Formats: sequence, structure tokens, C-alpha cells
Amino acid sequence: MHHLWLFTIKFIYLFYFAASENNSNTQELLDYRYACLDQSSVAPSTTYQTNLNNLMSSLSSDSATSNGFGNRTSGSDQNNKVYGLYFCRGDVNTSLCHSCVQNSSRLLGQHCPNNASAVLWYPFCLVRYSNNNFFGNLTMRPRIPMFDAKQNLTSAGEFDSDARILMNGLIQMGSQTDLMFGTHMFNINGTQSRYGWVQCSRDITNEECRTCLSNLLEDVENCCMQKKVWRIFSPSCIMMYETQPFFVNGTISEPAKEKDDSRSWIIIVIVVIGIAVAALLAFSAYYFRCLKRKKERNSMQILSPMFSQDQTDIEETRHTDLPMMPLSTILKSTNNFSDEYKLGKGGFGTVYKMEGKLL
Repeated sequence: MHHLWLFTIKFIYLFYFAASENNSNTQELLDYRYACLDQSSVAPSTTYQTNLNNLMSSLSSDSATSNGFGNRTSGSDQNNKVYGLYFCRGDVNTSLCHSCVQNSSRLLGQHCPNNASAVLWYPFCLVRYSNNNFFGNLTMRPRIPMFDAKQNLTSAGEFDSDARILMNGLIQMGSQTDLMFGTHMFNINGTQSRYGWVQCSRDITNEECRTCLSNLLEDVENCCMQKKVWRIFSPSCIMMYETQPFFVNGTISEPAKEKDDSRSWIIIVIVVIGIAVAALLAFSAYYFRCLKRKKERNSMQILSPMFSQDQTDIEETRHTDLPMMPLSTILKSTNNFSDEYKLGKGGFGTVYKMEGKLL
């Protein structure tokens, strides 16, 4: 019984999506979605239509100089007053935003010429108008899904708990920004890149934005669980999940941070290696200097016994016919082998005088 109820609920939900598609557009080749919201058989009055045209012109002009969001009204008569709003993606420039709002206004006039309320989702913007004041109101209906039918998965779907957690993180981040906009790139199973994108209309609060996006994420199970590429649109918020990067001007939240983190790690590694090499060189220089000093001390220790007084005394006692004197005595007696004490040269070298003795 429980499974039967789940099947019934999903069937009703899919039927609602299908009805929304028929009400708006069913051609998958279109890169936009729209919804003509009121189903009245009576066309709006001429005054209302004039106010609507003026409103669309005003929204288009405002988008040429704004920061990507604007709302306007047209008409003084409450019965024929029109309320309109647009917001552009947070990663597009003013020129692209202006072009998107212009095209969306034109397309709304073509698809919903006799409707007093309509909304259109274009790749880079949303344009919406109504005969009722909706400014500041959270509006989550209708919800229009859009997915790539060619990228169905044969398995139960890749949108597992990990991907859901990542998209929930993106919702928390995007809903808190000034533009109510967030993007993120992450990996599925560590091998496949996926790109997420969320945005809300800036006339609602941050908490309402989070609520709107969280509700769209819940709809994934009903419409897009087995899809690699999908988008869900509502009047107050939008969510996208793609296999290819679609960010304009390289705008992406987390990868930039990851790049900065990687660069920081590279700098840290280079600095540590540099310090280690410098320390190794300093230690090597100190070691070889100490080794050189040790060798010099050993050499002095080897040479010093040759001229020691004890050794000389021993040799004198052993060789009485050829006595040996300490070098210090000889240097002192000859004034460091001065020429004044030089007598001449013999067969064994120069002969010096020392206190009446010959050397």
C-alpha cells in the first residue's frame, strides 16, 4: 500500500509537470522556458496592454545600467496596473544582461500576447510580470523542469547523497550572498566533473531564498533523478546541474579557492625546501671547516715531537759523538740564522757560528 501511494504521488507530480510544459512550451530544442500564468479567455484591456508594453520598455532600459536586478510598475489605475521584475545571472555583465532582458520581453509578447501574468526563463535572465503585486513575495509555482533526454543514466542515477550534500552546501552559500547567487564545481566518484548553479530573485529574503532552493532540490527525485543534466525553474529561484562548465567570465566559487589553496601549498613547499637546502649547506661548511682544523692539529702533534727537549736529551745521551740540540736553542744562538753568524758553505750545507761553536 505504501509503494502504491508513492507511485500515485509521483504520477500526479509528473502529470503536473507535463501540464506545465504544455501550458508553456514542449520543444526540447528551445533554450528557454516560459509560463503564461492566467488562463482567462478574456484578453487584457487596451490600457493594460499599453501599460505592459511601457513596463517591458522600462525594464529593458533599466537593465542596461543596473547591477542585474530591477522591478518596476506601469499605470496609475489599479485595475490596469502592471508589476514587472527581472534578474540576471550573477556571472554576466551589463551588456549581456540587457540583451537577455530585451529578448525575453519580445518572447513573452509572442508566447503570451493575451495573458495578464507570465514569466520567462532565459539562459541568462528571468523576466516576469503580473497584474497583481508580487514584489517581495516568495513564489515557488509553477516549477518547470528542463533536462537533456539524451543523457539518461541506466543506473538508479548519480544524484546520490554526496552530490545532494554538495548542492545543499551550494544552496547555503548562494542564499547568503548579496546577489543571492552561487556556483560550484565538484566531482562525482572522484572522476567526473559536475557543475552546480543556484540563484534567487533579490526581492525576497535570504531565508526565503534558501527555502525556495531547498524545495527545488527535493523535486529532483521526482523529475530528474536519473539525469546527468537538469534545470528547475520557479518564479523566485532557479537551480542547474550540468556536466559541462557554463559559467560566464570564469565565475565559480570553490575552484578559485582550491586554486589559491594549491598555490599556497606550492609556495610553502618551496620555502621549506629552500630552508632545508640552506641549512644543509651551512652544516656541510661547518663540518668541513672543523675537519680541516682537526687535520691541522694532528699535523702539529706529529711534528712537535721532532723538536722536543726530551727527545733531544735522549739523542744526546745515545750519540755522544754527534750531539743534537733543540731547534729553539739553535735559532736563539744564530739570531734566526742571521747572515752575521754565517761562516760559509760546506758539503752538508751552510755553516753558522754559535758562541764559538760551528754548526
